[in-house]
Amino acid sequence: MNEQMTIAIIQSEPMWQQPEHNREQLESTIKQLENIDLVILPEMFASGFSLAADDAEINQGSTYQWMQSLAADLNIAITGSIKTKAEDNAIFNRMWFIQPNKQNTFYDKRHLFGAENKRLSAGRDRVIVEYKGFRLLLQVCYDLRFPVFSRNQDDYDVIINVASWPEPRIHHWDALLKARAIENLSYVIGCNRVGEDGNGWSYVGHSQIIAPDGEVMIKAQNGRPEILSATIEQRTLQTVRKQYPFLQDRDSFRLL
Repeated sequence: MNEQMTIAIIQSEPMWQQPEHNREQLESTIKQLENIDLVILPEMFASGFSLAADDAEINQGSTYQWMQSLAADLNIAITGSIKTKAEDNAIFNRMWFIQPNKQNTFYDKRHLFGAENKRLSAGRDRVIVEYKGFRLLLQVCYDLRFPVFSRNQDDYDVIINVASWPEPRIHHWDALLKARAIENLSYVIGCNRVGEDGNGWSYVGHSQIIAPDGEVMIKAQNGRPEILSATIEQRTLQTVRKQYPFLQDRDSFRLL
């Protein structure tokens, strides 16, 4: 088992409905990174939080292919969400986890917020990916508000949440990320965007990595595009879980 994993969060400012431009900007940034195992991008990083059906990408379309090519070329994993039209024409907010060996996994956002309920289809499955010796629970934005959905059943080590979380509720983002880490004795990684989008919504980021004891390891500055990097360790995870064995007393339940 690998003992550690180094992560880069890219807190970006995507241009509205300009995926080619956004991919070019991100690629330039990603190629400058060194000694990184996993790159995390925000929710709908290629288009911004657009709910228009006519610019949804086909499954495994241009942005997926771009992620897969970068992962293979740079020998890293990449994750982030893409508005995706499935074979039955249903549109999902689909988070891909792309590995350099092409063992790729997706998670469709289960909890849809506001207008998403009218425009997109909800996913059903809770998805955990294994990479570099860590078990990673994939989440998109609004999922963070649901502690039962996030509950650690001793089946994951890290929550990765990619988001377009607006400025008026950013204090909720900060509080919920920390709460999910403390109650689940897991690392929590939140990747949010910055800037203003075509909906007129403003974003200030606050991307961060939180340790299993709730301590913030690293946090982005307010409102600026930024790259964050930190290393998470199995040793730290196991030490905290031994010191605070709360998961042994968790309630049993089953998600429907």
